[in-house]
Amino acid sequence: MGFFGWYFTLRPLVRLLLALVPLIISAAAYFGAGRVWPWGIGMGLIMLCCSFPTDGERNKWGDW
Repeated sequence: MGFFGWYFTLRPLVRLLLALVPLIISAAAYFGAGRVWPWGIGMGLIMLCCSFPTDGERNKWGDW
């Protein structure tokens, strides 16, 4: 739980950008070398689902 504790202290925009990193690497591996990286896709999708603002952060939408 240490990773998610650290992950949720970041701003939502930073969490979104961090979630895109494994997805972009997975897409580059697929289109460049024809290899599928399922762990990167799974990790990226989980991080993407957790990147949206929490209930407490929705009151401060201007803080992105």
